[in-house]
Amino acid sequence: MESSFFDFGEIVEENPFSTKVNNCDICPKRQGITTPIMKFSGKGVRKILIINGAPSKKADKEGRPFHDKAGKLLRETLMELGLSLSRDTIYGYAVSCHIPMKNKKSNVSDADIRRCHNVLTAKINEFKPNVIITLGIAAAASVIRTRAAGRLSGIKMTAYYGEQIPDQDWKLHICPTWSPEEVRKSVDFRGVIDPVVMKQWKRDLRKAIGLIDIPVYEHHYSSEVIAIHKLHDALNMLDTIYKEWTYVAFDYETTGIKPHREGHYIDCVGFSNGIIGVGMPYFDNREFKKKMKLILRSTKIKKIAHNAKFEDTWTLFRGIGQHVRSMEWCTMVGAHCIHNKKNVGAKYLIYCKLGILNYDADVDKYLKPTEEEELKHGRNAINQIHLADTHQKLMYVARDAHLEYKLYEGQDTYLKGHFREGFKFLHKGTMAHGVMEAAGFQIDMEEAELNTGFVKAKMDGLWDRILEMPEAKSWDKKIQGKGFQYHLYDKLNFEVPEGMSDDLKPGNRPENEEALLSLGNDFTDTIVKIRKQKKIYDTLNKYTTEACNGMVHPIFSTHNVQTFRSGCSNPNIQNPFKRNKRARTMLRTALRPSPGNELWEWDYKMLEVVIAGCVFKDPAWLDYCHNQETADMHKDVAFEMLFLDGEIYDKWMGMTDPLNGGKVAKNVRQGSKNGFVFPSVYGAGVEKTASGVWKQLPEVAKKHLSKISMPNHFGGAQTGSPINSYGRFKEWMKLYIDYYWNEKYPTYKDNRDIMHKKYLRDGYVDMVTGFRYWGPMSFNNFCNGPVQGPASHIKLWTMEKTQKEAK
Repeated sequence: MESSFFDFGEIVEENPFSTKVNNCDICPKRQGITTPIMKFSGKGVRKILIINGAPSKKADKEGRPFHDKAGKLLRETLMELGLSLSRDTIYGYAVSCHIPMKNKKSNVSDADIRRCHNVLTAKINEFKPNVIITLGIAAAASVIRTRAAGRLSGIKMTAYYGEQIPDQDWKLHICPTWSPEEVRKSVDFRGVIDPVVMKQWKRDLRKAIGLIDIPVYEHHYSSEVIAIHKLHDALNMLDTIYKEWTYVAFDYETTGIKPHREGHYIDCVGFSNGIIGVGMPYFDNREFKKKMKLILRSTKIKKIAHNAKFEDTWTLFRGIGQHVRSMEWCTMVGAHCIHNKKNVGAKYLIYCKLGILNYDADVDKYLKPTEEEELKHGRNAINQIHLADTHQKLMYVARDAHLEYKLYEGQDTYLKGHFREGFKFLHKGTMAHGVMEAAGFQIDMEEAELNTGFVKAKMDGLWDRILEMPEAKSWDKKIQGKGFQYHLYDKLNFEVPEGMSDDLKPGNRPENEEALLSLGNDFTDTIVKIRKQKKIYDTLNKYTTEACNGMVHPIFSTHNVQTFRSGCSNPNIQNPFKRNKRARTMLRTALRPSPGNELWEWDYKMLEVVIAGCVFKDPAWLDYCHNQETADMHKDVAFEMLFLDGEIYDKWMGMTDPLNGGKVAKNVRQGSKNGFVFPSVYGAGVEKTASGVWKQLPEVAKKHLSKISMPNHFGGAQTGSPINSYGRFKEWMKLYIDYYWNEKYPTYKDNRDIMHKKYLRDGYVDMVTGFRYWGPMSFNNFCNGPVQGPASHIKLWTMEKTQKEAK
C-alpha cells in the first residue's frame, strides 16, 4: 500500500495485518526502559480491543499496562458504563515501550508508531476483536494513519474522535476518542476536568460498547459503479439520467481548483442515483454538451454535490456556460451543519461514515500540480490529471459521485426541523458566494505590482538595517517560532515580559507584537516592522499570483469556521488590513469591479451588539438598541469608562492623534469598541479588556485620565488616587466591569450564565439561526459563537437577497 506515512525501510509491511514482529532488540527506544515490549493484558470476553498511546513512566516501572492515574480513570469510567477492563477487553499500547514526555506533553512520534505497528497488528490478528477503541492521537494513528493513503493521509487524528467507523477492510468498528490522559488534562476555567470533555468521552465509550454485538455492515458499493469509455454509450447514459433519474449526485474531475486560466478543462464526470454510479469522459462534443445542459439546467432533476459551488463554477466556465439549476444539496455544507468542528473533506467523511479507505490512492497524486506550477499560479495552477490512467480516473469519479450520494442519504435523514432550515439557509448562501466568485474583481496589475515592489523595497531596507545590528550575529533570520524565541531569550538573554506567558503552551515564550515592543530594543522593534511589511507583501503578492486575465476570483467558504460565519481565501478580501490604512489603500486602489458589475459593501450599525441582546434577552440592552437614531454603544461606553463629556469629545473630534494617525475621538471610540465592548460581549475579563483599551488610547486620553481621581464605585465621588498608570486604570476597569454587568445589564449576565450551565450539561449550544455549536470550548468561545454566527448570517442573508434583486 503506497503511503507517505510508510518511509521506514524494512518496517513497512504491505499487509497491515502481518503477524511479523519487528526486531525490538535493536530499537533505539529500548534504552533505559524497565519493561520493554509491554504486553497486552485482559481476557477480552466481550471482544473489545482498547489501545492507548504508550506506557506511562509508572506503568513501565511496574510492568503493568494502564497501571497509573489515567488507567484508574479509564477503569472507573468503564465500570460505570457496565464494562470490566480486565475481564471484558484486551488492552495495551500502540507503542510497546515507554517514551519519556517532552515539555509535559506526549513525545510519541510517527516513527515510534511505525516501529511497533506489527506488534499491534499481530495482536489484532490473534484476538480478532469486534470493536477497537483507540485512546488519543498515537493510538488512532496506529490503526488509521498507518493504512491511510491519498487525501486521508494528512488528516489530523483528533478529527476522528467521537466517530464509530465501520471499517470495510478489517470488518470491525473503530472508535477513536480522547485518551484518559487528555481527559485528565482538560481542566476548564474552574480548574476541574472539563465536564463537556468527560461527557463526550463517556458518550464515545458508551457508543463503542453498544457496537460489540452489531456486525459491521458489509456493503458492495465498489461493484455498483461502472466506467463508460465510448461517446455513444455516454450519450445513451445521459438520456437515461435525464428521463428517469429525479435525484442525481454528480462530480467533476478537473485540471485544477479554479477554472479561469486558459488551458483548464473538465476531464471527466461521474453521476449516481444511489443505486448505480457511472463515470465518463467529459467529451468535447456538441451532442454530449447539449445533453449535459438538459440535465444540469433541469428543474425536475435535483442535484447533489460535495462542495457544490465548485461544480457550479466549473459548469459555468468550462462546461455549459451557465449555472446549475436545482442544486439541492451540498454534502460539504451538510457535514458542517451536523458538526461544526469536524473535517468536511469527502474522503474523510466517506471513511468515517462508510468505512472505505484509499479508493483515491491510484489517482490522487495526479490531482496535484507540481510545486513550481503552484508557486507560480496559486489556485489557478494546472494539475497532472492528464497523466492518470483513463479507466482508473473514470472509476474514481464514479465512486466519488456514488459515495457522495450515500453521504447525502445519511445527512438527509439527520438534518431535520430547525437544523434543516439552518442547512437550507447556509446552502443558499454558499451558492450565492459562488456567483460572487464567478463575477470576481478586476485588478490593475500595474498598480498592484507597483505597490508590491514598494513594500518589498521597504522590507529589504529593514532587513539590511537589522542585519547590521549586534543582536543579529549568529541569528538564523527566523522572525518567529521556537528558534526565534531561543535567539531572543537564551542567546540575547532578554527577560521574558511579565504576565505575557500565561496563555502560551508549555515550552513557548512570548513573541507577539506587544511582548516585543515591551522589550524596548531596536532589534525587536525592527522585527515587528519586518513582520508587518511581510504580511502586507505576502497579501499583495497573493493578489498578483491569483490574478488571471486581469481578474481575481477569491474563494468564499461557509463550511470551515466553527461559528458558521463565512471565510475567504486565495486571496482573502474580507477586512484586509483593517487597522493599517496605508496597506488597505494600496490593496483597494488595485481592485476594480468586473465589467457590468459594481463593488458593493454593506454593514449594519451595532449588528453584533443587537444580536447579543436578542440571544441573551436583556430588556435594558434591547431598549438601548431600539434607539437606533442616537445609540452608539462604543461611544457611550467610552464616555462612561473615560469620564468624558460632549465638550471634551467634540474637542477631540478636531485633534489628530500623532502616534496612531486619525482623529483622537475616532481612536477613542475604536479603543472602546475593540478593547471593551466586543471583548466583554465575548466573555473577556478585566485583564484583557483593560489592556485592550489602554493600548489603543491616544496619549491625550491617558493625560485626561491622569487628572481623574478614582471613585470607589461607578458614579461615586472621585476621592481616590488619580488614574495615571496602567495599574490604576486596571483597578478602575474592575469597578467599571462590575457596574456594567451587575448593575447596568444584569439580565444579560444572568441569562448568559444560565445558558453556559446548560452548555456544560448538554455539551453544545444551539444558535437561533438553526445551527449547533459543539464543545468542548472555552468560556470566551461559548460567548462568541451564539453572537458572531447569527450576526454573520444577517450579512449572508443580505448578500443573497441583494444578489437576487440585482439579477
